[in-house]
Amino acid sequence: MPIQATSKIWHNGNLIPWEQANIHVMSHVIHYGSSVFEGIRCYAQPQGSAVFRLPEHMQRLLDSAKIYRMELPFTLDELCAAVVDVIEANEAFAAQVLAVRKELDLPPEKTNPNGSGISLGHPIGATGAIVTVKAIHELNRIGGKYALVTMCIGGGQGIAAIFQSMN
Repeated sequence: MPIQATSKIWHNGNLIPWEQANIHVMSHVIHYGSSVFEGIRCYAQPQGSAVFRLPEHMQRLLDSAKIYRMELPFTLDELCAAVVDVIEANEAFAAQVLAVRKELDLPPEKTNPNGSGISLGHPIGATGAIVTVKAIHELNRIGGKYALVTMCIGGGQGIAAIFQSMN
């Protein structure tokens, strides 16, 4: 089965467009097969996307690199976070956030900085509570003044709220 293209891929510590993830034709990996990989799958669950035993998969990747004497510049936690970032960046709702961010020229560091409700898993009816708590927590973390929370509602409807920090 061929690998399905996605909108983003994690490459050297950054999320980049799929089309920009290239290697040189003379790279060692092509000519000598000197690479390590760990095949993992992402599963759709009622509470959001999930990867079964993610830390174990990433540890095997680190162990394989060590056997090849490849020093990876990432820790186990950083690799796990990168997988979550890739999943979130390629989910349907994340794509919508990216399109709105681009269209409205919203700053990426301030737009959905800690992920969306779907990537964190949200039971039906709890999205509002989850994104509100996240927004208030982020305001406290960065010492911000205002947070805008938006949610889609079935049938093309939507709702928004602005929260102001009293700190």
